[in-house]
Amino acid sequence: MKKLALVFAVGLVSAVLAGPFGVNLVTNPGAETGDMSGWTIVQNGGSGWAAIDTSYYGNPHSGSYCFGTSYDWDTRYQVINLLTAGFTAAELDSAPPVVFQEYTQSRPDAGCSYFIRFELRNGAGNVMAFWEHGTQNNPVVLPAGVPWFAESHTFTGYGPGLRYLAIIDGGKDNVSWGGWYGAYFDDASAMLVPEPASLALLGLAWGLLLLKRR
Repeated sequence: MKKLALVFAVGLVSAVLAGPFGVNLVTNPGAETGDMSGWTIVQNGGSGWAAIDTSYYGNPHSGSYCFGTSYDWDTRYQVINLLTAGFTAAELDSAPPVVFQEYTQSRPDAGCSYFIRFELRNGAGNVMAFWEHGTQNNPVVLPAGVPWFAESHTFTGYGPGLRYLAIIDGGKDNVSWGGWYGAYFDDASAMLVPEPASLALLGLAWGLLLLKRR
């Protein structure tokens, strides 16, 4: 009986933990590689995108780097293939909550403009749902000296078909100075969160495993 319980428990754990739930799926989320790896640059205006280290600016949100923009628009995106990341089609079709977040700020000596957009996409790459704050044509404008703050959104109830996530952002300064005085970005994240039913199954599975060990 206990052997049967063990087999059942292992099956439940494998089913519930197939995908990397609760893991940040963004590559190079905070420029800690010292470059723009993982991101596709669309516009590289002014002095261009840069991984800003503490020798140039001593206040990343975390770590030793953050992303800096310049005096003309710098825009980029990153698309995450969820099947490649390890999720199954069944997990994705259950429409688990998807949590996005990215930090931004203005420098103490210059105001800036920026936008951020988070997208859910289906297998054909079409947008299923999106959230955005500002656009390139109508950006969010920050005065100088706004400290780091999070832009975040959680998607729920979007239905089956999810296969990709996308983060799109961009910024520039409002003073037209050479260098990197535009919007700064750091610690982007995108993760899938298990549904409560999946968490309940996981608890049951671990309970059966503990029973087997007694």
